[in-house]
Amino acid sequence: MRSVEEIVLETLKTVSQLGGRVFPLVAPQDVTSPFAGYTIISKFEDFDFDGGDGLNDVYLQVDVYAFNVQEAVKIDDSCRAALVALAECNCKTETFGRHNYEGDTKLYRVSSDYRILVESED
Repeated sequence: MRSVEEIVLETLKTVSQLGGRVFPLVAPQDVTSPFAGYTIISKFEDFDFDGGDGLNDVYLQVDVYAFNVQEAVKIDDSCRAALVALAECNCKTETFGRHNYEGDTKLYRVSSDYRILVESED
């Protein structure tokens, strides 16, 4: 069984606009735009009234960087569609629509948060 990290990375790499430029936590200094980074904020076993239900409850943040905000929003929409379409996950988007301009990189960033239920790795 694949780990949550593998599922997220492989899924986001299918977003054509990113050209495979998807990185956990921190992107390399010399990466070309557009690109995405992601962080698994939390991961814990989900429980119901009978105990563990065999699922991991995962909270994930995806940050998309691009030269203009319109491109970043379009790529963010594609990332959301890819994550929601996962057959092995129950993905609920909890997007807060954060848009920022990063002066040091001269790139726009769109951040989205997701809650994903994935079968436990054990």
